Amino acid sequence: MHKKNRRNLHLIVTYIVRKYRQVLFTLLISFSLCLTVYEINLNIFKLKKIEVIARGIEIHIEQEMIPNQLLFVNSQKLRTQLLNQYPQLADVNIRKKIPDTLVITLETRSPAARVSTNRRLIDVDEQAIVLHSSLDNSASLPVLDFRLQDVADGTKLTDNRVVYCLKLLSGLSTEYMLANVVSLNEVTLRAKVSTTDIFFTQEANPKATAA
Repeated sequence: MHKKNRRNLHLIVTYIVRKYRQVLFTLLISFSLCLTVYEINLNIFKLKKIEVIARGIEIHIEQEMIPNQLLFVNSQKLRTQLLNQYPQLADVNIRKKIPDTLVITLETRSPAARVSTNRRLIDVDEQAIVLHSSLDNSASLPVLDFRLQDVADGTKLTDNRVVYCLKLLSGLSTEYMLANVVSLNEVTLRAKVSTTDIFFTQEANPKATAA
């Protein structure tokens, strides 16, 4: 009985192999080709070079942020990570340069004013993001002399006087050179424009003040 069952099983297997031999062979060949193409792509598109185009800033890219294969790089995810890690950046553009190069272009924020702290002068952009300590070439920027507590680069300032003055600067005509702003009390500010002193309060509309 057992011998007969084994013989029947053997016949069934033999029948299946003969009937579907061509299909199995085709599947095997297809799998082999796919595997070969995959391995070739891994070698061709292996990430070998990262080009960083930037001015005025240096960044460090962690190895785990970028996969070894160029095709597997998630550009949007990497862009978001860099913007979060470096608040001094206004934008990040990522381009895949086939076959093996990743090009990262960094756009830095532009300083709009200098702010005094208890330790140093800092450059801030129009959104009140601290860029870095003031450099010699930023001497032409208006100084917001408020003696704030010092903060780390990349911090967004929330001081009402700074926020107000930056709005004022954005609406000020280029023919007026605002040299500095000082706080006279909790409400009143004094700005020096060219040779004229202007007194105003933080309750005033910055656009109206600029006009």
